[in-house]
Amino acid sequence: MITEAFGLPNRFVIHVLGPRYGIDEPAEDLLAACHEGAVVLADEHELSSIAFPAVSTGAFGYPVAEAAPVALAAAQRALSGARHVRSVRFVLYGHDERQTFEQAWSELRSAQR
Repeated sequence: MITEAFGLPNRFVIHVLGPRYGIDEPAEDLLAACHEGAVVLADEHELSSIAFPAVSTGAFGYPVAEAAPVALAAAQRALSGARHVRSVRFVLYGHDERQTFEQAWSELRSAQR
């Protein structure tokens, strides 16, 4: 779902409901669908960029090390078909999350070569 951003420094907020780890299955597919769907929705609204937190890794208990490769690969797949979205960012909480996502991105890129 997309809504106005109200007081935020961006025009819109795209809301996704990620899976609860160990409860909502297949968790990997559901998490990927959140990212892919959000990029598609952003593209439909002719947005040039989108930013994600580490979806489902907080209260929903998805381990960051498992979520990172799923989220990155899904966003990359959706971005490859986008006409307007050119930038996907992951806005993460802290150095450890960032390192985990950077490592997952490096591994994903290496596997694609």
